[in-house]
Amino acid sequence: MTTLHDKQSLSTLLNDLEEKAKEATPGPIEARLNPETGAWHLVHTSVPRGLNGGCYSHILYCDKTDAEYIAACSPDTVLALITVLREAREVIEKVAKPIQKTVYRYGSMSDRDDPPYPVTETVDKDDAKEARAFLAKYPKGDA
Repeated sequence: MTTLHDKQSLSTLLNDLEEKAKEATPGPIEARLNPETGAWHLVHTSVPRGLNGGCYSHILYCDKTDAEYIAACSPDTVLALITVLREAREVIEKVAKPIQKTVYRYGSMSDRDDPPYPVTETVDKDDAKEARAFLAKYPKGDA
């Protein structure tokens, strides 16, 4: 299992998670209480009723807190979050790049009578340092 704690790149983690989410039974998944047993279970509501012996596809019995958390992390939700993270990274990469700006300078105080000459400077946008820090913390990797 890939986690950020393994020093894997964010891209590797997202690719692994995306692959698993695409292979899993799609969501939504719901946490439901079985009134007869009092047990919480997760069901794939995308699996038509009538399969698996006349009920929804039950995938796990657990306590209420875990059931609600796991249901919230269904494959469709995971895929949507991956899409948002990738789009955000693209924006952050654009912000992180310094911009080239042309300014006009005079050669010296005595040259004030001559027209200024153009000089290209590299200028950081206000948020560029923070954006580069984020990109360094979560490297894109090979993907």
